[in-house]
Amino acid sequence: METDLSIDPGLRAEFIDESLDMLSGLESLFVELETNPQDIETVQAIFRPVHSIKGNSSFFDFPIVKTLAHEMETVLDLVRKKSLGVTHELIGAELAGVDQLKKMLDNGRADRPEVDDEAAFKAILDRVVALTGIELSPGELSAKIIARLRAMKTKFAGGDAAL
Repeated sequence: METDLSIDPGLRAEFIDESLDMLSGLESLFVELETNPQDIETVQAIFRPVHSIKGNSSFFDFPIVKTLAHEMETVLDLVRKKSLGVTHELIGAELAGVDQLKKMLDNGRADRPEVDDEAAFKAILDRVVALTGIELSPGELSAKIIARLRAMKTKFAGGDAAL
């Protein structure tokens, strides 16, 4: 991949190194999250590097890295907001995304295209994106509905929020 001449090669290499360092620490955090899926601090610790990589990748000419990191961040944000539960499927998809990000950054370091296997990349991206469409369990759905009804009752009736 030919880089934009306005991007300092040293800064780009530093971005790649720092991103790879951040990504290498995520595997153990995902294991920790799978063990304790309610630990919001672990979710935050995973979210931060993915967010950072997403935010800086365009500047360093990694638009496809940004795309995958954005989708991974979306999933993690849903977990942070408790709109999506931590499942084995989620952990597996996010770890596959981490591995793909590493590979794309390594490709960038070697001045190769970010993606060398488009079908494999698309499969990983689709797997991550699919997580955002997971339906809520009946219990989760009814809890969300009750919470919204209480909020609406309080807002519009100005009265007791108990249903």
